[in-house]
Amino acid sequence: MTANPNWEEIQSALLPGQTASDHPDIVARVFKQKKKALVKGIMNGLFGNCVARVDTNEFQKRGLFHTHILIFFHSLDKIRDANHVDTIVSAKIPDRNTHPVLYDVVTTVMMHGPCGDRFPNARCMVNGRCSKQFPKPFNAETLYGEDGYPRYARPENGPTFTKAGFTYDNRWVVPYNPYLSASCNPSHPERLWEAWRHKICDDLRRQLSQIPHYQDRQFEDHQIYDYGLYLLNNILMEFGDDLTKFPNMPLPNGPDDDGHQRLDLANNPILASQLEYDFQELQNRVDRSYQQFNHEQKAVYDAVMESINSGNSRIHTKVIIWDEVPMQHKHGILAVDKCLRDLLEKRDCPFGGITVVFGGDFRQTLPVVPQGSRQDIIDASLCRSILWNQISRFYLVQNMCLEQSPETDIQCHTMDDLTNFIYPDIQLHQPDQYFLDRTVLSSRNDEVDDINDAILDKFPGEKHVLMGADSIDLDNPHDNNYPPYPVEYLNSLNVSGLPLAKLVLKVGCPIMLLRNLDPSEGLCNGTRMRVLGIHSRVLHCKIISGDARFANKEVMIPRIQLSPSAETLPIPLKRRQFPVCLAFSMTINKSQGQSVKYVGINLQTSVFSHGQLYVAFSRCTSHHHIRVLLPQQYNNKTVNIVYKEVLAGLDLR
Repeated sequence: MTANPNWEEIQSALLPGQTASDHPDIVARVFKQKKKALVKGIMNGLFGNCVARVDTNEFQKRGLFHTHILIFFHSLDKIRDANHVDTIVSAKIPDRNTHPVLYDVVTTVMMHGPCGDRFPNARCMVNGRCSKQFPKPFNAETLYGEDGYPRYARPENGPTFTKAGFTYDNRWVVPYNPYLSASCNPSHPERLWEAWRHKICDDLRRQLSQIPHYQDRQFEDHQIYDYGLYLLNNILMEFGDDLTKFPNMPLPNGPDDDGHQRLDLANNPILASQLEYDFQELQNRVDRSYQQFNHEQKAVYDAVMESINSGNSRIHTKVIIWDEVPMQHKHGILAVDKCLRDLLEKRDCPFGGITVVFGGDFRQTLPVVPQGSRQDIIDASLCRSILWNQISRFYLVQNMCLEQSPETDIQCHTMDDLTNFIYPDIQLHQPDQYFLDRTVLSSRNDEVDDINDAILDKFPGEKHVLMGADSIDLDNPHDNNYPPYPVEYLNSLNVSGLPLAKLVLKVGCPIMLLRNLDPSEGLCNGTRMRVLGIHSRVLHCKIISGDARFANKEVMIPRIQLSPSAETLPIPLKRRQFPVCLAFSMTINKSQGQSVKYVGINLQTSVFSHGQLYVAFSRCTSHHHIRVLLPQQYNNKTVNIVYKEVLAGLDLR
C-alpha cells in the first residue's frame, strides 16, 4: 500500500497554494488511518482466515509513505491454485462500462510506465531495460511458475486506452485487488443514501431549527431529505458533476423550487445574522429613544419614516443609511444611484425609490482627490452633484456630546508632554478600554509612524521586528521593464494604506487592521485589536473595538500580499506583510467618525485640507481631555483651512 498525495483527505486539509510535500504530517496521519482500516479488513477475514501478519512501513525522500504486509492464512484458506489467485488478484484493465469506478482507479494509479526503448530516461530503466520487467507477457489465463510465483492472466484482446500519446494494454497493469481498489469509491451511492440519509440530514434539521423565523416551523422528513439532496447536488456541481450522473440516485425537486430558495436564504450565515432580531424589542427601543429626542431629532425621524411609509412596499430594502457622506466622491454616490435605478427599473426616481439617509458635516474633511487642486476637491463633493437639489436637508445644531466646561490651557510644549498626558502610566498593564479611550492625531502619515514608535518605546515588553517581503510585480500588464530596485529601497517606500515594511510590535500593544479580511467575523478595515502572540506567519490578536458580538474574540491575522493603487507609486510594488499598524496614533482623516475621551493633537505640521482642524478638535467630548502641540514660533496659533465655496448655501448655524 502506497500513500496517494491526491487523496481527498489530504487535499482538503491543505491551504491554497500548498502541496502534499509541504505537509508530511498530514500525509502521515491520513496514511496511518487508511493502513489501519486496511489491516482491520484483512484481520476480519477479507481474504480468508488470517492467523498472523508481518508488516513494515518505509519512508523515502524520493517517494511517499508505503507499507509491505505479509499475511499468513489458516491452512483451510491457503492459496492452492490459479483459480483461487484470480479471486484475489487481477492484472487486467477492467471493463469501462460494467465497472466504471474500478476502471478509473486502475487506469489512473495502477498502470506502470511508460518505459522501454521509447522512454530510456524513465526512472525504472536500468542498463536499457525496465527494472520491474515491464511490459509483462500476455497470458490467456493465470499460471503458476516453477518458482512458485503466479503469472497473472493478461489477455491479449483486453481493453486498451491511450494517455499522453502512449497506448496501454494489459501488459502494463500493476497487479491489484479489485475490492480494495474500488472499496473507497462506492458503486451504489443510492444504497448509501437510503441507509444513511437520516444521519446525513439530522444536523441539517438542527441547523434550520436555530435560524430566526424557522424555530417554530415543523419540517416533514421528506422535506429535509429533499433539501439534503439539493445541497448535495450543489456540492457536486462545484466540481463539475451532479446527481444525474448516478442513475439510481433520487433527485431533488430542483434548484428553482421555492422552498429550496427560502431555505437557502435562511441557511446563508450572513443573511441569517441580518434576520436575527426581535421585532418587538426593537420597537420598544424605538419608542424609548423617540421620547428622548429633541425637537430637531424628532423632525428628522418623522420625515424619514414618512418617506419610508409612502415608498414602494414591494422592495425588500426600504431605507439606506450612509454616514460620513461628505467624505465620499460624488461619482461613487452617482454610481449607487444609477445602479439602484436600473435594478428597480425606476429610472426617474433617485436611488430607485429607496429612501437614502445621508449623514455628515461639510465642515469636516472632504473627498480625497489624488494630486487634486482646491477646485478639484470642491467639484468632487456631494454638494456639487446633480443629486444635490433633490436632497431634503435637515440640520442638527444642538451638541449632544460635548460637555459644557470652562476654558482651560490645552497646549503642550513637547511631544513627551503630549504623549504622557494621553497615555499616562502606559508602562503598567492597562485594560483594553484604556486604549480605546485615547489617541494622538496628526495630519501626516510619517508623523503618525514616529509617534507610534515613540509610544511603543514606553510600552512594556520585548520588541519584535517583522520584515515584509517587497518586490516588483513582474506580472503587471502595463509594463515590466523596470530596473532591479534594491530591496532596501523598496522597504523604504511607505504608502498610505500599506503596512510598514519594517513592522515593530510588542505583545499587548494595540494595533489597527488595514484591510477587510472577514467582515462577518469582525475583521474590517479600522478594527482595533491587541496583540496576544507574535509568530512568523500569524499574529494572535484579540478584537477590542467594533460590534459587541466580536468583543474579546481571539483571531489569527496572516501575512497577505498588498499592492498600492497605480497612481500612488510609479512602480508596481508588491508587499507581503501583516495588514496592521500600531494604533497609539492615527491621522486626522482616519479618525473622522470616531469619539474618544482623551485626544492629543500634533500640529507641528499644520493641517493641509478643509475640515481637518475641525475634525481633530471635535473627536473629544470634553475640553479638559484635549492637548495640542504647536511649533514654538507659531505663538499659540495654527492654520485652519476652510473652503467657503462648499459651505455656501448650507445654512450652517
